[in-house]
Amino acid sequence: MDFDKPLPVASVKIGLTYRAGIWSALLLALLMVAILQHNNLLYFLVFWLMSFSVFVLIAGVNNIRSIKAGLTRLKPVFAGDAIGFSLELSNPAKSHVLCVYSEFDSHKSVNIGEQQTVRQFIRIDPRSRGCYTYQSVRLYSRYPLDLFLFSAHCQVDQCLWVYPQPLAMPTLEMRGSDSDSNEGDIAGIRSYQPGDKPNHIHWKALAKGQALQTKLFSQSGRYQTIEFTLAKTGQQELERQLSVLTGWIVDAYNQGLTFKLNLDGYSVDGSGPSHYKQCLEMLAVYQQDDL
Repeated sequence: MDFDKPLPVASVKIGLTYRAGIWSALLLALLMVAILQHNNLLYFLVFWLMSFSVFVLIAGVNNIRSIKAGLTRLKPVFAGDAIGFSLELSNPAKSHVLCVYSEFDSHKSVNIGEQQTVRQFIRIDPRSRGCYTYQSVRLYSRYPLDLFLFSAHCQVDQCLWVYPQPLAMPTLEMRGSDSDSNEGDIAGIRSYQPGDKPNHIHWKALAKGQALQTKLFSQSGRYQTIEFTLAKTGQQELERQLSVLTGWIVDAYNQGLTFKLNLDGYSVDGSGPSHYKQCLEMLAVYQQDDL
């Protein structure tokens, strides 16, 4: 699995647990007894315990800052499809066990032993299209005595592209199957084979009682640019229009066709993976003030 570069740990925040409250109450009680009884031994014990608390605080900060994290690169998905990625956490220390919690649209806990590396699977379920920016992963630790809750942010700065969900609709090439203008010139005829496109079948020959045959076309038609627009989808709702366009773009890309996407006068045309990605990203942020 390919992991991105290690995530830098930002500033550490410190909070108190309920055990810290009990610990503070105990120290306060001992201090009051030492004052009332003028007991030097209790004074020494109280100040020694307070110094120990400071040591625990410093150890906890150094502990969480020693964590090494790595994150898999987020890949684009279609709306409604779940995506999972792995968060890799490493503990290089030799003398203690960490209890770390990560927050990335979900809360999960994982224990990391000394000099141990673990991978945590995190699931995201994007429901709507757009570009979602994830800036950080939050790590929590209560090491060493559960007196303090330490939290630190690992900078992520990743963008998750969520494309509109493709809607299964007849493509522009399938509309009006009696016309072969989009397929190029007829180059010949052969016997039908399972998997041949319905609009390639020689229906006129079949109507005359001849065997089922398939028309062969020259490749010139494959290099004609197909234009996709919202108006051609035949839908009224914007999200359905975008879903139809997404389905057409996916089909055109899978067939290796050259196509143009025209949205409100802004158009891009071409072919290949980069053009395919650009068109889907345009649809993902359409009318979201990002186009």
